Amino acid sequence: ACSHQLTPNDLPPLPDRAAAMTDWRCEIEPPPSTNALYSGRRFKTEQYRNWIAIAGARINLARGDLRVPIARCHLEIRTPLIDRRDLDNFLKPTIDALVRMRIIERDNMLCVRKIVIEVDETLHRIAVTVRAL
Repeated sequence: ACSHQLTPNDLPPLPDRAAAMTDWRCEIEPPPSTNALYSGRRFKTEQYRNWIAIAGARINLARGDLRVPIARCHLEIRTPLIDRRDLDNFLKPTIDALVRMRIIERDNMLCVRKIVIEVDETLHRIAVTVRAL
């Protein structure tokens, strides 16, 4: 049994997140539609696996030493005007890629507190900005 009680002075100081964290940005290709992510019940399609590999490589190139424990994600959808997919079809695979590559801790509401989506008809990629709260 430990007889020593920890006091606040025994603990290392918490990092100042606001001072230490800047916005993280990356551009990735648009993912497959949410309707084309899985075949059967839970098997990733080849198209989705290929996109995950390419998006993961781009995210790693932009990573630096970043790992954001709590994030507010800003997603900017960059797709040609001819793409008629539902706007929300871009969300799930993009956020899942951020979790998989450890840019954000989780994709639940405790971590991701705000999502903003914008469409810019002149662009072709998704620009992702993660801002720590």
